[in-house]
Amino acid sequence: MNTGYSVYSGHVNMYSDDGRKFEKLHKSQPDRLLQTMRVAHPATFVAREVFNKIGKFSLDYKYAMDYDFILRAKLNGFEIKIINQVVANMLLGGNSSDTRRVFKDELDVKNKNLGNKINHLIWYYLNILFHKPYVYITGILRSKGVDK
Repeated sequence: MNTGYSVYSGHVNMYSDDGRKFEKLHKSQPDRLLQTMRVAHPATFVAREVFNKIGKFSLDYKYAMDYDFILRAKLNGFEIKIINQVVANMLLGGNSSDTRRVFKDELDVKNKNLGNKINHLIWYYLNILFHKPYVYITGILRSKGVDK
């Protein structure tokens, strides 16, 4: 049975790096891929046909190789089906916790795959300026029971 989908992605529960505290739910939102990596890669399953057409993960990126791969799949016509379930649990920390480097790699991925555009640069600088305050404020709201 062919569903028309070649990439399936669910959601991820994210826990503190020691695994003791639930931090947030990371929901896959492939409609935002032109802005940023919004597909939860630990909860993503990719058909072999995608690899056959677009190749493997690029080792040109240390922090955004998953973003490059998923974006190339989308740009090559592969549909991403959301599994509206938590499919994986993940500890925070590791390479992806260095947000400045992640945002820089994402900028490079967008410039390579979508062309150099001023809106990519603006998005990058807005992320650099506002990511930490956003995380701080949403953390306070979450601790008070206010769901964003």
